Amino acid sequence: MAEEGIYKKDGTTDFRNKPAVKHKTGTWKTCPYILGNCICYKFYIGVFFLGLYLIALGTGGIKPCVSSFGADQFDDSDETEKKHKSSFFNWFYFSINIGTLVASSVLVWIQTNIGWGWGFGIPAVAMAIAVVSFFSGTKLYRNQRPGGSPLTRIFQVMVASVGKARVEVPNDKSLLHFFDKAAVVTSNDQTKGSINPWKLCTITQIEEHKSIIRLLLIWATGCAEVFTFIGQLEFFYGQAPDAMRSLCSALSLTTAALGNYLSTFLVNIVADFSTRDGDYGWIPDNLNYGHLHYFFWLLAVLSVLNLGVYFMVARWYTFKKAPI
Repeated sequence: MAEEGIYKKDGTTDFRNKPAVKHKTGTWKTCPYILGNCICYKFYIGVFFLGLYLIALGTGGIKPCVSSFGADQFDDSDETEKKHKSSFFNWFYFSINIGTLVASSVLVWIQTNIGWGWGFGIPAVAMAIAVVSFFSGTKLYRNQRPGGSPLTRIFQVMVASVGKARVEVPNDKSLLHFFDKAAVVTSNDQTKGSINPWKLCTITQIEEHKSIIRLLLIWATGCAEVFTFIGQLEFFYGQAPDAMRSLCSALSLTTAALGNYLSTFLVNIVADFSTRDGDYGWIPDNLNYGHLHYFFWLLAVLSVLNLGVYFMVARWYTFKKAPI
């Protein structure tokens, strides 16, 4: 009878598959190990997703820096190097698209058929090689002198122009002439004997600010592409046969590469036709002498035509039946 109180009566066993002893097993003694496992698992998942977010953050930071740093290696005052800079941008986007193609096809196949370890390991090794390759050319690089934070310069113009909202400036047809007020000298611009950059800005700084605002308008139109791209990727994945989803997803991503090649082809055609009479053309090296707005009107017309073709194809398309 004494042994009956020692063992569990519900048939549970210990790690040796013997009846569990009540005072040696179970209860709160086991909870730290169980909860510790849960905590470690959640920590592992957190580290995993943190790594993915850091990759995305690093990718977003390195792409614009690489393109700008590469373009800085060419001298605009030298006609030969100026032409080479245009070629650099073509090769830059070509490299990105090749990387996207390989990642969307070869690496997807490796992840699906071999394992995620290889799928993440190969890019990690490739990135390590890229870092070593980049630093190996340090002695050859042309470095621009730091000019301070561009965001600070932008906000200085905004603060200075708002602070001088009542200051009169010469009439200007430009929509952004309000920011010219930041360059008007007043008696309150000095702080302790020196010019306060938050109250008085240079003409160059103001023109930089205006350029950023103009670019933001173009950037806003590019944001619409994000919604199109996401919907397209989801569409290709959902409508693809089960055994071909990776292939169809890669096919969706290749549209970006083909679009870049087509845009390069279009730019070359426009530049050729618009310069036949000896004019600067629509897209010259110095955009101040060109007619870039004509080119954007052409893109708008092509977009409308593309939308019409899309509606025609959408009416013709038969959707894949959802599984019951």
